[in-house]
Amino acid sequence: MQIIDGQQIALEITQKIARDIFDNALDNRPGLAIILAGERDDSALYVDIKQQRAKEVGIDTHLYKMEEGEGTDEVVELIKHLNQDSEIDGILVQLPLPEKFDTDKIIATIDPKKDVDCFHPENIKKIAEYKNNHSVLLSPVYATVLLMLEKVHFELIDKKVVLVVNSEIFGNGLTTLLTNEGADVKIIFGDDENLAEKVKQADLLITAVGKRNLIMAEMIKPNAVVIDIGITKEDGQVYGDVDFEEVKEMTRAITPVPGGVGPVTVAKVLENTWQLAKEKNN
Repeated sequence: MQIIDGQQIALEITQKIARDIFDNALDNRPGLAIILAGERDDSALYVDIKQQRAKEVGIDTHLYKMEEGEGTDEVVELIKHLNQDSEIDGILVQLPLPEKFDTDKIIATIDPKKDVDCFHPENIKKIAEYKNNHSVLLSPVYATVLLMLEKVHFELIDKKVVLVVNSEIFGNGLTTLLTNEGADVKIIFGDDENLAEKVKQADLLITAVGKRNLIMAEMIKPNAVVIDIGITKEDGQVYGDVDFEEVKEMTRAITPVPGGVGPVTVAKVLENTWQLAKEKNN
């Protein structure tokens, strides 16, 4: 059993970004705009971490907090302004947005060449090209999944992959990516009545629901790889979807929460920002 150390992987990525930024001095430091709406504690925490890590590697961040009375139209107008701002290389909308916002419209407004999360429809389409063109920019969380599988030498060809999600958009993009790598991928939702039976089939389980102890040890196929993207905060403690202490003994490799997927995803946000800055300057 291997516990995948996201902190160490993230450190390797951010050290390389910092060296690259130092060695390739641009006229202006790379700039990342972050849009935060709502009062979710986890979203505010993620934004703080992204700003801190960005500063460490030499990326400037510009935080835009939406006021309570503001809605989709105000966010769209802000993004249109940022699209034209020469100091901004990347734009990131912290998801999930409160229900009153039209997330699809907001994401579609971002200039695809400044889309750090790579969820713009034009960038989603490019996922299909990744197998033959690894220069295609991937969503940070998708890139994190691939990197972690590489770290544990997991071959996707002919493997059964189960994605447990609460967002079809998230699941569909990852399904395309993993299917093109040769995997047999099934998407299920966290409230599926046959959840345990379906999860038990997985050589690779990826879960991103945000429900503590959704996945228990008896649901895991022996020697499976488990990547836990889910986050829940209770009484000041952070938990994943997986009952980590019980499940870890069943697995070939597993990500902890915290300290697994999260730090690497943040590092990949910065890597994408730096890549977009270099492309703009070239």
